[in-house]
Amino acid sequence: MHIAYISMGAVGHVLAALPFCGELKKMGHRVSFFTAEFLRSQVEAFGVEFYPVESPLNKGGKGDKNALDNLLAELPLRFLNEGACGVKDIIKVLENDKPDLIVNDKMAMSGRLAASYLNVPRIQFFTSFAANDVFNETLQWPEGIDETEPRKEALKLAEDLQKQYGGRLLTPYEMFAANPEFNIVTVDKRFQPCAETFGDDFFFAGPQIAVRAGEADWEGPDNGKKTVYASLGTVFNNQPWFWPILFDAVKDLEINLICSIGSMLKPEDLGEIPANVKLYEFLPQLKVLQCVDGFVSHAGIGSIMEASWFGVPTVCIPQMGDQFDTAKKVVELETGRGIFGREEITSENLKAAILDILENPKYRDNLAKIQKDMHENGGPVNAAKAALNWLESQK
Repeated sequence: MHIAYISMGAVGHVLAALPFCGELKKMGHRVSFFTAEFLRSQVEAFGVEFYPVESPLNKGGKGDKNALDNLLAELPLRFLNEGACGVKDIIKVLENDKPDLIVNDKMAMSGRLAASYLNVPRIQFFTSFAANDVFNETLQWPEGIDETEPRKEALKLAEDLQKQYGGRLLTPYEMFAANPEFNIVTVDKRFQPCAETFGDDFFFAGPQIAVRAGEADWEGPDNGKKTVYASLGTVFNNQPWFWPILFDAVKDLEINLICSIGSMLKPEDLGEIPANVKLYEFLPQLKVLQCVDGFVSHAGIGSIMEASWFGVPTVCIPQMGDQFDTAKKVVELETGRGIFGREEITSENLKAAILDILENPKYRDNLAKIQKDMHENGGPVNAAKAALNWLESQK
């Protein structure tokens, strides 16, 4: 069987899908994976066929310096532009090698367009929270946002794409909606907001954890002190105001702090670096999480799933969108702490939260139960089986 997986050019989205694709390959199926060129080595490491597509969303893979500017208004247009650029390359390949199934990342509009044009069954793959009429990101959009120029431009592009490729009109609201047929979600259902409102058309496979290609070996500090890891993710990490506050919070603590600050920031721009702090551009997160005692995170759902998989309590400092929903779930499940709102991100609050997750055993006790369930669930294997079972049911 030939299965095409279509993603956008974003590191977190691709990494969350590759274990699933790798399992399909192990089961004897051919998998074609479409995404940005800079992710080739990650994809090929799982033994699946790589096909590059143009990806203006995240050229080079090192983040977008202006990603937060007018974000809510611009996101639909950004995703549609990404889809419009990629779908032509995808169709050129798949017209001559038609797949039995297309699986697309929720935000990969090219996957939706290609499936419609080629008339191929499609599964939608959520690398973050699932969406339905009760819970989705569009319900949080401010009134009047559709009257902004980026939204008007997005609607015009959506109309042009529908004329060319068919399928449903990709309005800003449709873009964030689920596939009416079947959806796979890489979130543990306990972390999903309004989880009870999702039916059998959603399969909650849980986190997709597997060894990643090209990651350097990493060993934590060996001075006998507890170690905390801090990261704001791979895309929205250009936040120079945050790091000096965090440094001040830990400078007098008997701990190690290791920080992944991204490529946009330079250590010399972040003020005085305490002796117990070490900075890196990027770190192999899965390997780091196996070695640390605590995690300070932007509360991206992928990072929180990884931390939960390895049983690491988290201090969440959400900045946007569904990061707040993730942080609220972490607090509700008592697997970590949350600091909500930029005005609350002070050195005093960070210090108190870090000490709490390091010293209070309840966080690790709660995580141990979740971790056990995640490992027994076997996320990638179950996700692959769910996709194949659904496809078989359509015959």
